[in-house]
Amino acid sequence: MASIHDAVYEGRLSLVQQLLDSGTSVEAVDDGGRTPLHEAATGGRATVVELLGEARQSTQQQKQQNGDKVSHRSIVQLCMAMLK
Repeated sequence: MASIHDAVYEGRLSLVQQLLDSGTSVEAVDDGGRTPLHEAATGGRATVVELLGEARQSTQQQKQQNGDKVSHRSIVQLCMAMLK
């Protein structure tokens, strides 16, 4: 299968979407240190930039939500320990 960087470079929006849906990281870095978003912006791929921007935002929101869940669990565990 093609790398996300190749798909972005070629402007293959549907392939980029498939790769993201299959778990390819929007933060993936190529040998030159570029992310797919860098590649899309440099290549003038506006629709791909938009797709990657949305995917990146979604990933960041997930990380934040998961972090909140971890913090919440830590607080609950601390409170439970204090009650013992």
